[in-house]
Amino acid sequence: MRGTPKPMRFVAVAAMALAVAMLLGVSGPAQAQSRQETLIIVRNIDDYVTNDVHRTYEYTSQILDTAAYDTLVTVDAPDFTKIQPRLATSWTVSPDGTTYTFKLRPGVKFTSGNPLTANDVRFSLRRLKNLKDNPSFFTDPIKDIQVVDDLTVRIVLGAPDASFLAALAAVPCGVADSKVVMAKGGTDADDAKDKDKATEHLNNVSEGSGPYKLVSFTKNVEAVLERNPSYWGKKPYFAKVIFKHVPNGTTQREMVERGDADVAHDFDVDIVAKITQGPKIKVLEGLSMNQVYIGVTNSAEQSKELGDKRVRQAVAYAIDYDGIIKGIVRGAAERPSTMIPLGILGGDKTLARKRDVAKAKQLLTEAGL
Repeated sequence: MRGTPKPMRFVAVAAMALAVAMLLGVSGPAQAQSRQETLIIVRNIDDYVTNDVHRTYEYTSQILDTAAYDTLVTVDAPDFTKIQPRLATSWTVSPDGTTYTFKLRPGVKFTSGNPLTANDVRFSLRRLKNLKDNPSFFTDPIKDIQVVDDLTVRIVLGAPDASFLAALAAVPCGVADSKVVMAKGGTDADDAKDKDKATEHLNNVSEGSGPYKLVSFTKNVEAVLERNPSYWGKKPYFAKVIFKHVPNGTTQREMVERGDADVAHDFDVDIVAKITQGPKIKVLEGLSMNQVYIGVTNSAEQSKELGDKRVRQAVAYAIDYDGIIKGIVRGAAERPSTMIPLGILGGDKTLARKRDVAKAKQLLTEAGL
């Protein structure tokens, strides 16, 4: 969901990280020979708003931008708490925790052929901050960004922030080719929110240094990624990856079973139950960032009852979390203790609230309800 919530504030009283079922099919021999280097993924891509890496906020665009842009640091599943090098080969932190100095990987080139330097890092993080779009909060701790030399960048924070490195691994912190983006009307100036004009270009073509490059995008039709021949890392296996917009899960399943697609993303438990697994078809299940929760206001002006903290707590205690997980989604979910997804630093399902109907009734009584 994009946009700043209206005056209603959202308090999570129930959260489930839904398992994403992924269907992997191997097509028949003749078909495999004709497109053996092309991966076709079917999913619902109608969440699209923009592919501009410094504005990206929805699932589909983040999938595309993850493949097309590099960040200074990264994290890998299943342990999202371990920060690993990517564009930065190493970094140091000042004793007071406010200054980070990154050494950049030499020899990295953008898809344009331009070399990646510290100037591109500075431009990208400043553009992210000054666009003041949804993901700009990732740069909130940043006070200043200094170019030390072509392969060294220094980031100064306004105050120590233990989450800063993890934030730099987020997709919107991807480094873009500053020369090309500026030529297309982009800017990192303080007034970028009003003056930047590069988004239209970046919606259709990526300007990053990742393993793939976005070469075409048609809303609610398809996105096409091609292997980046200039990529600094290991050569990607597939020469082309095509995301096709197929909103119906049953249609997705049928396409994979026929060999018209290789991977499908949008399955519910009913569709999964109809899949016959075998040598050519597998269901892969794991935690995602999807969460189901109830949002309520904490404003007494909007709701006298919900404005009382005890009422909100009563709702939280009363919900049959285990019944939802076992009965509705048939075990394909986990319960985090907060809005922090499991696998992320701070997410601990052992701290999840237990259902306590008696406690809920007690709180309502205390609230006079």
